[in-house]
Amino acid sequence: MSTTNASGRKTIYPHVVMRSTAKWALEVAQTVKDGSFYQSLVCCLAMAFTLEAYFNFLGAQVFRKWDSDYERKPPKEKLKAIAKRVGYQLDHGSTEYKAFIRVFDLRKALVHGKVQVVSGSWDTAQRGKSAVSGLQTDWEKLGTPEEAKKIYDCSVRLVNALHAAAELPGRAFSSSMHGISHIRAGNQNDAAT
Repeated sequence: MSTTNASGRKTIYPHVVMRSTAKWALEVAQTVKDGSFYQSLVCCLAMAFTLEAYFNFLGAQVFRKWDSDYERKPPKEKLKAIAKRVGYQLDHGSTEYKAFIRVFDLRKALVHGKVQVVSGSWDTAQRGKSAVSGLQTDWEKLGTPEEAKKIYDCSVRLVNALHAAAELPGRAFSSSMHGISHIRAGNQNDAAT
């Protein structure tokens, strides 16, 4: 058998991987009815991970001491610090900011999960409403393909806006930001099997 010694270097940008995960989950949620609730939640959670990973990526680009000063801060503080540094005007009333809040509320609710009791009354005569639709936590309401798409789109817009404000080259989710950046093959040796 012929073998080749090889060496390489691979750089992974988690925000790119997690955005791809979210996109895949959203596509499945939109096309397969069975399990769409779960795939929608996967999409939203992956977008929370995308945002936090992007904040850490961008923060390291624009702050000298990001790791020691900001990395362990809550996402709201990270976003506020980055927006200020790159000159991005945060609009707390925007759909992007509201999606940011919702997705991190979801993450917090599931990562630090606690039993919740939901009660209420509602009108079942509304078209398309099921008998239990009024008994949902706020995070369960994200379990539809429509809500997941809103979260996905708003989160991507927020990242792209921050990326543009920071005047970084390329696109925030460029496929070149994921994969092997250098590989070198050495001499081939014949090895006995």
